[in-house]
Amino acid sequence: MAEKKNKPDKITRISNAAEPQTPPTLAEMGNLGVLTPRARPTVTIGSTEKIQTGCGTLYLTMNVDEMGLCEIFCWLGHAGGCPSAMLEGITRLISAALRSGISPDTVIKYLKGIRCPNSTYEKGRQYLSCLDAIAKTLERTVYGIDDKSIKAPHDPNEPEPVSQ
Repeated sequence: MAEKKNKPDKITRISNAAEPQTPPTLAEMGNLGVLTPRARPTVTIGSTEKIQTGCGTLYLTMNVDEMGLCEIFCWLGHAGGCPSAMLEGITRLISAALRSGISPDTVIKYLKGIRCPNSTYEKGRQYLSCLDAIAKTLERTVYGIDDKSIKAPHDPNEPEPVSQ
C-alpha cells in the first residue's frame, strides 16, 4: 500500500523576482499623454454630401472652424437601427479625434478599405462600406484626392461616354 504523504498546512510562495508594479492611474499621470478635444465652437461652416452605400443613402456632413476640420456628422437614409447607431458613434469619435489634434490622414488610414458585404459604385467611385465612404469623402474634401481608378459597371444615372 502506498504511503500517504503529509501536505503542508500553509502554502508559502517563494520568489526571488521583484513584485510587478501596477501602472499609474490616469489621475496619477495628470494629463501626460492624454488628448482632450477642444471645445466645439458655436458656429461652424460645412457641407453635406449624399452618398449611395450598400446600407442605403448616407448623408455625410463635414464642418470646419477657424482651426480646420472639426466635426463629422453622418445620417443613414433609413431611420434607426444598429447601422445608424454605429455610424453615429463612430462619427462622434472621429469628431473628438479631429478636435484633439489627430490629423485627417490618421482617420482616413484607419477607415479606408474597411469592407462590408454590399459594396457600391457611384459616379465612378467604389465604396466598400459606409466607413470606406466616410474615409474617401474625407480624403476628397480635405485633400482633393479622388480615386476613380476602379472601373465600375456603367451607372444608368450617368450620361454615356462620348466616343471620339
